[in-house]
This record gives sequence, C-alpha cells and structure tokens, in this order.
Amino acid sequence: MADTRLKQKDLLAFTPVSFGWHILAEGNEIGMSQERKDVLLVIEQEGRLKPSGIARLLGNKNVITVRRLLQKMVADDLVSKDGNGSYGFSVAFARAHKNPDERRER
Repeated sequence: MADTRLKQKDLLAFTPVSFGWHILAEGNEIGMSQERKDVLLVIEQEGRLKPSGIARLLGNKNVITVRRLLQKMVADDLVSKDGNGSYGFSVAFARAHKNPDERRER
C-alpha cells in the first residue's frame, strides 16, 4: 500500500492557488528512471547518436553502462537502433510524444 501512495504522490500535485490537481507525468513517463529521461532528452536535442556520443553528452558516463541502458530501452520500445549503431526514438515512442495538435491533423 505504501508503494502505491508514493507513486500516486509523485504523479499528482495540488496547487492551492488554483485549487486543483495537476498531472506531473503521463504515459511512458510514469515510473521512468531519471537516467532514461536523460537519454531521451539527449536524443531529442541531438538526434540519433551512438552510445559513446550519448555517454559523453550525459557528462562522460560509462559507455558500457549507457549501451546496456539503451538495449533495455530498445526492449521497452522507447528507442530504436539503426544499422550504424546509432540510437533514436522508436516509431511508437515518437508517435506517442507528438504534439497533440499534430496528432489531430492526421
């Protein structure tokens, strides 16, 4: 029960000024580690990169650790790997995180 309360607490915030609740995370972001969020942010800002490039942009993180994280993220369909060994957003993740206005235009 305590775990559920912690998760709910992390997902919602009460704002006394507007007297309402606000969603802090949704979709794939729920329960996502900060490391995964950081990798996705780097890919969003820089485009497709190899693990060494991502590790460097994350503050010279261990390349092997970053590669393992990327492999897990591929398995979770967050990123995809191309034939050159570069990683970028998976099609499913990119679709899910498009601007809501862009999704309506289709």
